[in-house]
Amino acid sequence: MTATGRVPGERGNLCKAGLHKRSDGWIPGSGCGLCNRERALDRAVDAVLAAAPPISEEIGRAAIVRAALTTRMRNEIAAHLVAHPDALGDGSSAAPAPLRRLIVELRAAGITGMTDPRCLDCGNAKPLIGRVEGGGICDACKKRRRTPQRCARCGKVSPREGGDVQGRALCGTCHRGAYIRPVHRCTVCGINRAYSTRRRVCVECAEQPHAACATCGLAAAIPVPGTEARCAHCAVSPPTPCAVCGDLTICRDRTGRARCEGCYQRPVGACGRCGRARTIVRRAVGSDPDLCAICWTGPTVMCEGCGQVRPCRGERRGRMLCSACAPVAEQECAHCHRQKRPLAQWAEGPVCNRCYHLALAAKDRCPSCGETRRLLRYRGFPDPICSHCAGAVPDHVCGRCGAEDDLYERGLCGRCVLNDRVTALFG
Repeated sequence: MTATGRVPGERGNLCKAGLHKRSDGWIPGSGCGLCNRERALDRAVDAVLAAAPPISEEIGRAAIVRAALTTRMRNEIAAHLVAHPDALGDGSSAAPAPLRRLIVELRAAGITGMTDPRCLDCGNAKPLIGRVEGGGICDACKKRRRTPQRCARCGKVSPREGGDVQGRALCGTCHRGAYIRPVHRCTVCGINRAYSTRRRVCVECAEQPHAACATCGLAAAIPVPGTEARCAHCAVSPPTPCAVCGDLTICRDRTGRARCEGCYQRPVGACGRCGRARTIVRRAVGSDPDLCAICWTGPTVMCEGCGQVRPCRGERRGRMLCSACAPVAEQECAHCHRQKRPLAQWAEGPVCNRCYHLALAAKDRCPSCGETRRLLRYRGFPDPICSHCAGAVPDHVCGRCGAEDDLYERGLCGRCVLNDRVTALFG
């Protein structure tokens, strides 16, 4: 052991500065990645102190560390501030994304004189998500710049939001319905959906020759001679060990922590539409609440059966169909005793669409408590009674007024929906 605390012979495993091991962030041809990141941080701090209003070095360094995590981001900040010393206060849309985040961090630290970059087209201080010649533009201006195209699925003429497997234009509604998460895509082509949990390969690629990924071992496309095989998952994001089991994965939980699909557990809570405590399969988005598997009816796309834009299911069948066109065997309804498509399976048996809605809207005096409530048949009770007397959780209750009624839209009864629509029309 030497006076510096290092073991003799360990010098060969350290970088040139003698601060980091060669295995920790070592980049072939570029030297020690950790040293490069620290030097980039020093350059960015010097550029900020020279360009910004009088601030301390500690505040500037802490803001840069939070806004720019990588060496490339810190070099972008330093290079832009050297070329444009007034970039922190002129509101130019040409500022790179790390510099925009730095402005937010400096303002949060109490530094005044910061100006958010403004959109090149409209001049508003909005998030700049598009890069064009001359600077950045906001989402609204980016959509206005797009040339309207005819959607290959629904036929609507609107700005292009994405494309299908053949590269044809898709509108925003169809693109969101046809989107496939990267972890669910085929590891060979990276486009089609793979449903197998053990072999993540689509039907088309399974019949073609493929290699094994050099990183995770999944099926990958045949590489170019002289290069390593890399699957579509590893090409999107470098896999990291799962925080639970340690297997390599590209999945992340809501907090950004690595977590594979095998260790994922869906949350259990009250469904925002039916009110039952069930497993939540679709988290709340905007004004739509958390939904269970029964209330989640699928993405809104053009039905391949009737051609209407409706909530459809059928990803595994390869044919998106709405509830009216989906193939369902007819059964004898337990209420009207007719051979019809069942809409629900109740305690007394299958119930058709007409009888289902009539039963939810009907009210009568409960033989047990005498209250005027919705009466249904429950297991263990010979006659229809209310949910309170049966000790069951009430179903289809309006999320606003609490009335037991047939819900009309997004967990609300017809009266509440009518009130909202009349208020929106007349104020």
